[in-house]
Amino acid sequence: MADTKGPTVIHPPAAPTHQPTVQRRVLMLIDESANAENACRWFAHTSMLPRTDHVELLHVCPARESENTGVVSAYKTAKDYPLFTKLESFLLEKDLPMERISRHTITSSGKSAGAIGQGVRTYMENKHVDLVVMGTRGMGAMKKALGLGGVADYVCHNVNVPVIVVPYPAMVPELDN
Repeated sequence: MADTKGPTVIHPPAAPTHQPTVQRRVLMLIDESANAENACRWFAHTSMLPRTDHVELLHVCPARESENTGVVSAYKTAKDYPLFTKLESFLLEKDLPMERISRHTITSSGKSAGAIGQGVRTYMENKHVDLVVMGTRGMGAMKKALGLGGVADYVCHNVNVPVIVVPYPAMVPELDN
């Protein structure tokens, strides 16, 4: 007869073999400015969830028309921007796995803030983004009064997901070095 006084361990519980599923798709708008880098660092320090976030780094290239052919093309591709690599490295240091970081470059229909913002909106709708993080260059009140609002203004007023606009310079201790 078996002893029934204590628990019997048949096998230890299996260790989880999979990564947690993506809970939130975060779109981080970047350009070659310190504002974009500042926004990324601020987000990583304050709001990023490394175990469940998927961060998409997006650069929107304003379209240009070739004088010879009339063909509209992007200025550069995702691999042409050193900031992509720099921000990826920073996110990796903050424990976001590489498979949860992606880089993308799209071409807008023009150079205006509205055209760039519309490109962002279309991208977001196709990728089912849950949150947008972006820096701002802090356009003055006069330009906004004249209807010359920036990309951040357009995105904030034309998307249906939360948008974090990080002013430059936001208080990120690491940036003081």
